Amino acid sequence: MITKRINVDVILKIFILLGYAALFFTIIQKGKIILFVHPKIIPYLIFTILSMLLISALMLGDIFKQKKQKVKVHTYTIFLLPLILTFCIYFKSISLNIENFWDNFNVDNLINFDYFDNSKIKIEGNTIIINNDNFFNSVYEINDNYEIYEGKKVQIKGFVSTDKNCDIDEFLIARNLMLCCVADLSKIGLVAKYKKPEKLEQNIWYDFEGMIEFKKNDTKIKPIIIIKKFNKTKKPGNPYVYQN
Repeated sequence: MITKRINVDVILKIFILLGYAALFFTIIQKGKIILFVHPKIIPYLIFTILSMLLISALMLGDIFKQKKQKVKVHTYTIFLLPLILTFCIYFKSISLNIENFWDNFNVDNLINFDYFDNSKIKIEGNTIIINNDNFFNSVYEINDNYEIYEGKKVQIKGFVSTDKNCDIDEFLIARNLMLCCVADLSKIGLVAKYKKPEKLEQNIWYDFEGMIEFKKNDTKIKPIIIIKKFNKTKKPGNPYVYQN
């Protein structure tokens, strides 16, 4: 009777494929994936999961096929170590506090996109409502066509960020824009002014209400929100905004 020996090399490959498939599925299922990549990437990750499952299934027939060369388990460490370490982390503890990554940005570099959809600006009466869905378009529309919106009220949610080019009573109502993944995050927002800025905490989230006015300097005219009212609020579950 011939005893079939298990091919350790194939077992390790199947384990790695199924492990990463389970990892991607778990992160997607728990909603943590949006902390790392743009939602548009999720369909590609789902395709990757299905591909890994298919490849694993096709490799099952090779489990008892012997490999002539000796299996070097240590060569799989580069795949196994991050997989094991990630599963050792309790997923509820995954969070990113990236509000202070770009403290020294320049508000003059805010307008650097050629396309935005001004039809997505939400105006109710004389008030511009800026929310997660239209943040990108609203910021760039107001910056590009400030003369249209002078004197209008605005409601906006974001975290407080400072800029070296702002006056002492000015700050940025900011959000982090994601184009593809967390590696390309950039800060966007609208400059605001409040007579008692010491009451506002850096990198803390607030709901703001104010009115749009102009600010003139040597080279250009910029819109600025004169803050009338604000309330501290919770950081949203998805802190990012996207180019619509």
